[in-house]
Amino acid sequence: MVDFTKHYGEQEYKFVGSGPHVFEITVAVPDLPKAMETVEKQYGWVPYSTMPPVEDYETTRSYPLPHHVFKGKEVKGTNALAYYKAGPIRFEFTEGTDGESIYGEFAKRHNAMRIQHVGCRVSNLEAELAALKERGINVQATLCGHEYPFSIAYLDTEELFGFHFELVEANGPMPGTTPNDPVPETSRDYQFVNSGPHVFEITVAVPDIIKAMETVDKVFGWKPYMTLPPAEDYSTTRDYPLPYHYIRGRQVDGTQALAYYKAGPIRFEFMEPTKGESVYGEFVKKRNVMRIQHIGCRVANVDAELTRLKARGNNLEASIAGFEYPFGIAYLDSEELFGYHWELVETDGKKLPGE
Repeated sequence: MVDFTKHYGEQEYKFVGSGPHVFEITVAVPDLPKAMETVEKQYGWVPYSTMPPVEDYETTRSYPLPHHVFKGKEVKGTNALAYYKAGPIRFEFTEGTDGESIYGEFAKRHNAMRIQHVGCRVSNLEAELAALKERGINVQATLCGHEYPFSIAYLDTEELFGFHFELVEANGPMPGTTPNDPVPETSRDYQFVNSGPHVFEITVAVPDIIKAMETVDKVFGWKPYMTLPPAEDYSTTRDYPLPYHYIRGRQVDGTQALAYYKAGPIRFEFMEPTKGESVYGEFVKKRNVMRIQHIGCRVANVDAELTRLKARGNNLEASIAGFEYPFGIAYLDSEELFGYHWELVETDGKKLPGE
């Protein structure tokens, strides 16, 4: 356990009008031991911490949820948790085990591994909730710590995004907290298989980028720091080319529009497929709403990662190779398993579009 102020400094974390400071992505699962077995088999990942301790799972998977209010009613529930390093953030897998909880209700409806919330640090939870209420955003659930001094609120954003935003005000260590590894200086240090993902972006595919930008500005006060093409050109064109794009071995032509938002140590990318064919267009066509299409991860050698992944039974869904920017991108066929694709990006130490 570490002290947040010692590890992260005295930085002030805001959400409304600033952009989220993401520290975790949480996947709700129907069965935690099976989920842990799956990600170890598929990717070679092993959690750095579990709650309760994994050696006790045969007798108990019940970690208490303190002072949990769900849809305006105080409920009693427990969960089991597994934490995985993910570069500058972490992945949290959670199973609602006994009683009622926001996690158990979500997993029961989906009955699959799906992103339940994106966790964001805030310095003043009450002030954030007051600002959000004025913007028409309500609270779905809350938690208050007893063993750990924290307060948590889950925003009622599932219909809009497919997941909840979790706002966390913590005055000390939280469950599963561990110092993040130093960020490697070059891409030579990034691996995916047997290491854990080095996450740098969460990408939300949208049917209409202009409406999406208006929505996040209205409900959260967020504005993009960059768009491709430039936003001032959107009235005439929203077509940014997808170079050397292949879907399941077939070369296709397509374009897209992109908006980038700061999210603490990572970024949010909003993407509209505009013309032609693309892996993003297929995703949006099936849903026609804003949903997470991929989690972007840096790798040092995309070909080596794909070889290791293929040996574990993973397939390649799509790929892109850059011309203006020197990068290679692969999308894993993980949508059925997680509800989104893993994006592996090799940049040879160079910056990507939007960085």
